[in-house]
Amino acid sequence: QIFDSGLSKATEGLKGAEKLDAALRFIVDYQHSSTGVRMIDIEPKHVLSDFSRIIVPMREGLQRMLSGPDAAVKAAAAIRIAISHYIIRSDDSDQFLAQLRQAVGIKHRD
Repeated sequence: QIFDSGLSKATEGLKGAEKLDAALRFIVDYQHSSTGVRMIDIEPKHVLSDFSRIIVPMREGLQRMLSGPDAAVKAAAAIRIAISHYIIRSDDSDQFLAQLRQAVGIKHRD
């Protein structure tokens, strides 16, 4: 619920590519905001099991912000990139955001 409410807040009042980019930025910021011990470090089997449950709603939420015939594929790729960055932590937020943007087909917006 923290993720969902944060995502809603980050994208509130935005439309189109701006909303999508704000959602991607939120995903990056959300993952990098947690410091210290993470659940994946303590209970990897449990977290991996949870991914199979949450991947569909996460993909569907992002897919609603996309258009075109390959929206589902783009959303799925972005979510899998996000999960990969969660499992194998990286400190490069800019690279993470660039990968998400590439996956969904939006150009660099800074």
